[in-house]
Amino acid sequence: GRPLADHLDDWKKSLEAGGRGPKYVAVKLARVRAAFAGCGFARPADLAADKLEGFLHRLRAADGRSVQTANDWLQAARQFARWLVANGRLDRDPFARLKPGNARLDPRRRRGDLSPAEVERLLAASAASGVAFRGLAGPDRAML
Repeated sequence: GRPLADHLDDWKKSLEAGGRGPKYVAVKLARVRAAFAGCGFARPADLAADKLEGFLHRLRAADGRSVQTANDWLQAARQFARWLVANGRLDRDPFARLKPGNARLDPRRRRGDLSPAEVERLLAASAASGVAFRGLAGPDRAML
């Protein structure tokens, strides 16, 4: 009978105790909280696959999010639901039937090899950069 917000606070502690970094924890929690608010879930008994499925569809259709982004939101919700089950807070995973979409059918970013011209532009931009990234200056990154 506890509100989902209480369970989410406990899940956050569990993620942190498991060695997850602060950015990972923040992103997963933000996505689950936003999805659950969008679905109107208040308690674990409210969790329903059809409502989450509709929310994820709206996320793609109305908000213009990619399939890959919707898949990440789904993964976070399923991760939380599995945690609820593993900790005896739910009898079953309410999202078990939901499957991720095929991100290959909705490529928002081209992934793969760069063309020779793209490699050239990347190296030139790195060499000209005055910003250090992970302890490497631009010219060092270009050389690497």
